[in-house]
Amino acid sequence: MEGATGYAVQSNMDEMWDDTDTVSFNGVPFTTETTYTAGELDPATTVYVRVAAVAGTVEAPLVSNFSTHVTGMTTDTASAAPPAPANLRVNATDSDYIEWAWDAVEGASGYQSQFSSTSTFPEGSAGNLWHGAGQTSRRVRLEPQSDGYLRVRTYTGTQAEPTFGDWTAGSMGRTGAPPPPEPLGVPGNLRSTAQGDDSIALAWDDVDDVDHYEVQQRADDGAWVDTSCGGGDNEVEDPVCEATGLDEVTEYDFRVSAVPSSADTHLRASEWATLNNIETTGTRPTPPPTTVPGSDDDLNIIWESTATSITWRWDQVADRDRMYQIHYSEAAYNTKANPCVEPDDATWAAADAAGFATSYKTDTTGVTAFTPDLAAGDVALLCVQTTWEDDRGVTQYGNHSFAWAATTPVLPSLADPAYDDRGGDTKAINWQNVAFDRGFKYELRLVSASPIEDGTAGTTLPAAAPSPAACAAGKELRDEDSGNRAEFSFTAYDVTGLADYTSYHLCYMARNEDGTSRSGWAISTNGGVTLPSQPGSIVGGPSTVDHDDGLEWTFAVPEDGHPQEAASYNINLFQETAEASDADPKLTGRRNLSAADCEATAAIQNAAGDGNIYDAPTAISTGVTRTRTHIRVVVPTASVTDAGTGPNKRNYLCVQSKLDATRVSRWRLSGAVTQRKDPGS
Repeated sequence: MEGATGYAVQSNMDEMWDDTDTVSFNGVPFTTETTYTAGELDPATTVYVRVAAVAGTVEAPLVSNFSTHVTGMTTDTASAAPPAPANLRVNATDSDYIEWAWDAVEGASGYQSQFSSTSTFPEGSAGNLWHGAGQTSRRVRLEPQSDGYLRVRTYTGTQAEPTFGDWTAGSMGRTGAPPPPEPLGVPGNLRSTAQGDDSIALAWDDVDDVDHYEVQQRADDGAWVDTSCGGGDNEVEDPVCEATGLDEVTEYDFRVSAVPSSADTHLRASEWATLNNIETTGTRPTPPPTTVPGSDDDLNIIWESTATSITWRWDQVADRDRMYQIHYSEAAYNTKANPCVEPDDATWAAADAAGFATSYKTDTTGVTAFTPDLAAGDVALLCVQTTWEDDRGVTQYGNHSFAWAATTPVLPSLADPAYDDRGGDTKAINWQNVAFDRGFKYELRLVSASPIEDGTAGTTLPAAAPSPAACAAGKELRDEDSGNRAEFSFTAYDVTGLADYTSYHLCYMARNEDGTSRSGWAISTNGGVTLPSQPGSIVGGPSTVDHDDGLEWTFAVPEDGHPQEAASYNINLFQETAEASDADPKLTGRRNLSAADCEATAAIQNAAGDGNIYDAPTAISTGVTRTRTHIRVVVPTASVTDAGTGPNKRNYLCVQSKLDATRVSRWRLSGAVTQRKDPGS
């Protein structure tokens, strides 16, 4: 009150006022405080209090009239403080959290915990959390390898008007070591976009969280060295590099790694992405002719082809008095030890008619045969033998050298792959209708990439078909050699040893090892995708009576082998059939759910077959969300049958990864989240 220096307080229990009712405050008949507590009272005691303003001094006070009195009463019985929880302990830790647990206190309404980064706890409510009936407290977003302290107390009543017990002693916990740095993603789709006489342009897909890229090269399977990108060093910020200072007409291998910032300790450099056999342009030098002794009739015939022509070459002999006789045929291929014919007027005339001369001077290194009527896949035979005159002027003939040859094959097309899916894994991808022409060896490559996930539809598609450069850099499969068989085909080509949840494309090329002919890469239009891995362990939330916030589970989503979107998982809820406490007779045969039960589509009965122990599964599609590393499933209480007054009721989650509606992984069974019966029952 304005002008007052203190207040006189009178208190009694009979509502009869006199000076003896004046309260003394440390021997002084007034106080400067504006509150007063009457203590040491019995239960159910009524107390009357009135107040007057005081001015002046203690010896000569000026006292106003007293206020109208107010009435208060103590409660019937004093509320007993609940005991402190026992066995406060560290329950779980990780690099960023500590979780404590404690034993339940009978009759407790709930618990309150207080956290501190030191062994000294602050006064007041700083760091306090309410836990209801839960008996765990997890403190998150902590630094790795840091200490934390927790103390807990019990309360009865409500959170608005609680009666607290004493705090427990503080319990110390320590977070774990930080997780090892994760590698950045491997640069995808590494390719050559242009080639010059002394340079090769490279490009690749950008990588998240990258600071820069490192590029290296090697020639002729030599040692890896740093690439000069655009005349500078081998580090580039953008996903392109023009490798310069190269030799012309030379094949190079390249590799690229994504590197994070040195300040980001949670990440490390990626694995290398590799691109092989990229050749610079230029003029290829013609090798000098090889000579063989005059007595050796193996002329080492080699050949190369295009889609409409074949060129044969052979070594020249040292004896320059010798000449060559040549025979060409488009007859059907045969396996004779010597398919050549002996020379006579008719056969050589046929050769002449086809555009070939019957002899050449010995200084000619070879013969070029152009046959405009050839088509892709045609096979032809060339026979060459040396001829000379002996000292008597008689013509002599050497043995035949010959080579079957074929024009470059037409690029075949591949049918869509089939899958050997067993036990939730893809054992093999099977490409069919692979066919090649005779006379070639076939290089096969497997190109892998991350599949394309549709986060809305819950389906996964193969990555786009790779470029020829990506085929050249693909994983080498077993080469297939047709030899000179009349027909060479795979009715089915199986690729095994596959990684989970990966897109694969098959590439193959026909190559002539007796020359330099080769086809382009044949690339599967539609790739194949392997089944995803089985989901990881599913962790359920704490068990409570009502689960007002719903039932909750989480499971980790690693980057490798698993879909990343919530829609790419089938999630079924299995609820134990609720039973009233007064059910008579009691349902027998209750048991935990097993992984085999995840295949069920209807209610699950007990072994006796006289009652359901689990309701039919409920497919869960709402309440499923993706965090940075996990998928969280919250089943709303509206979808859950309450345990009521019956026995505690168990709830399980079954989860499987999927590519589509038919291609799925094995089921993963969660632990139970129990709905405890109403404690009032």
